Amino acid sequence: MRVNIKPQDLLDWLKWNAGGRKPELRLRPREVEIDVTTCCSGLPSCRADCTYRHSRNKGERLDYFFARDILQQLLALGVEKLIFSGGGEPLEPFPDEIYRDIARKAKIKNVPGVQNIAINFIGILNVAGYFGFENVLLTNGVYLGWNISPQILRALKLLRISIPPVLHGYDHLDRIHDNIEAAVCYKKDQDLPVKIVASLLIRPDTPQGEITDRIATLNDLGVDLVRFKPTHLWREDGSRSIGTTNYHDITQFILGLNHPKVKVAKINRLLTEDVMRTYNSCYYADFNPLVIGADGLNYACCETKYLPAFKRGNLHQNSILEILGLVSQKPQPVLPACFSGCKGDLANRHLHVLVKAYQAKTDAIFDEPKYLEHAEAALAALVRSALEN
Repeated sequence: MRVNIKPQDLLDWLKWNAGGRKPELRLRPREVEIDVTTCCSGLPSCRADCTYRHSRNKGERLDYFFARDILQQLLALGVEKLIFSGGGEPLEPFPDEIYRDIARKAKIKNVPGVQNIAINFIGILNVAGYFGFENVLLTNGVYLGWNISPQILRALKLLRISIPPVLHGYDHLDRIHDNIEAAVCYKKDQDLPVKIVASLLIRPDTPQGEITDRIATLNDLGVDLVRFKPTHLWREDGSRSIGTTNYHDITQFILGLNHPKVKVAKINRLLTEDVMRTYNSCYYADFNPLVIGADGLNYACCETKYLPAFKRGNLHQNSILEILGLVSQKPQPVLPACFSGCKGDLANRHLHVLVKAYQAKTDAIFDEPKYLEHAEAALAALVRSALEN
C-alpha cells in the first residue's frame, strides 16, 4: 500500500466525492494513530494547556488482546505506519495488579529492573514490530530511562519526545535530560536506524533565550531533530485555538536561526493563509479516517479524541472495514469544537478550493496550474506525520 499520495489520487478522490461517494469503502488509511491509554500524571507546565486535558485519567487502557486484534485487521488492510500517541502517556506505569494480570495473560516476562512500567504498551509494540509496521511513539519521556530504551527502540521507526515550555517554575527538559541521553546512547551503541526527535512546544511569549538554550542542549545530546510546535490556547468558554497570527514573530525567529537540526511544524505555512475558515467539511478526515482511542472507539480527528461529537465507530462492535464503510458515506462536518490551526486546517483550505473547482472543471481541473498548486499544497498538508504536524 502506498503511504504517499499523488495528484492522481486527489483526482480520483474528487471524482468519487462528486459522484456521491459511491461505492463505499473508498477510504483507505495511509497511516493510523492509536492511543494505548488516557492515563497521565501530567506535568506542572502542561496541565492547563494540554490538548487532552478533557480526557486525562479517564482510566481507559487498550487491552493487549484487543489491540492485537486491531493490529491484525490493520495489517490485512495494508496499513504500513502506526503512530502511538496519547490522550495519556503511553509509558505511564500501571498499578501492580493490572500489570500482573496483563503480564500473565500476554505471557510477558518481568525483565529485571523494569518493574511494572509500560508493560502493556511494550507488549503491544512488540506485536506491531512483529507484524512489520513502521512504528512511531509520542511520549513525554518521563519513563524513558536506561531500562526502557532497550525494550522499545528496536521496534520504532521514530521516537518523538514532547517537551512543554518552561512554566510555573518547571523545566521539563531538565527533568528528562538523562532519559534522552539514555535513548540516544542506546541508539548509537546498537547502531539502530530509529530517529529521535525532540518536539518542543512553544507559546507566543516563549523567550528567545529559552529557545536557543534548548536547541544547544538537545544538539549536544545528539537528537536527530529539534522540532517546534505551537501550544493550544484555551478560552474561558472551554474552546481552544492555535492563534496562528500570534506566532508570527517567534516563528520567524526560529526559522531565522538556520540551524540544520531545527524545524518548525506547519504553523509557518498557516501564517500565509487567511485566518478565517471557509470550509464546512473536514476532507482531511477522508485521508486519515482511523484515529483509535484507548476506549476502543474511532474518532474523526486526533485533536478531538474522546469528545462524543467526533466519535466515528466502535471497534468493540464493528470491524475496521465496517467502520471505514460508515465514515466514507459523507464528509465529516466541521463542528463547534473545531478550530483554526488544527492538524487538518491547512489541507482543508486547499481541498475545499479543489472541491468547488471540480464542480466546473471536472477531470480537466489539473490542466490549470493554479489548481495543481492547490493539489500540491494539499498533498503536503495531508501527511499525518509525527514530524510535520
